[in-house]
Amino acid sequence: MPTVRERAIADFENTVNLKAATNVSGLLKVTNTAGLRDAKTLRAAGTAGVNPTDISATELSVNTHYKSIAAATAMTIPSAAAGDIGDFITVFYGLAINNAAAHTYTTTTDTAFALGSTAVRVGAVVASVGDLAAASDNTLTITGATNGDGGAGTTVKFVNMTGALNGWAVEAVTLNQGNGSSAGTIAFSNV
Repeated sequence: MPTVRERAIADFENTVNLKAATNVSGLLKVTNTAGLRDAKTLRAAGTAGVNPTDISATELSVNTHYKSIAAATAMTIPSAAAGDIGDFITVFYGLAINNAAAHTYTTTTDTAFALGSTAVRVGAVVASVGDLAAASDNTLTITGATNGDGGAGTTVKFVNMTGALNGWAVEAVTLNQGNGSSAGTIAFSNV
């Protein structure tokens, strides 16, 4: 007959799903093959491990790293409720956005981005600009400018904080292109 310890090990070797707060004490050896996801972690584009996919005028896929294109593009973000806590989308801008071309990120079934979401333009010749998502903001817009927003190095990160309606948190940081003399225009809005 197996000991209590042997039965506990056998039981634990089966699939374990931890859905609530869980405490683990003692030595724990974990092999993570599915990617550990934390609800409050915005993923860096450098963690992709693969060549990022070009953004396009479609619904962006969760758990995917993207790279920019120069042309105007309207993307949508999938329903947070259709996903899981910790799902992410990242976009790294290796290419600057064309002058006067807009990149928009709009939620589909969600009516807003999570409160606390931020959009920042790091200033150069002009002052930096920052925007916080309001209760009804469901669109993030970055408009390219020859001496303004949408420069190389810009990043947009989404993370599903709740797995429920309006669960997508956003952190967007746009760097200037050219001499940075045009005022920043990155902003949230309700469309």
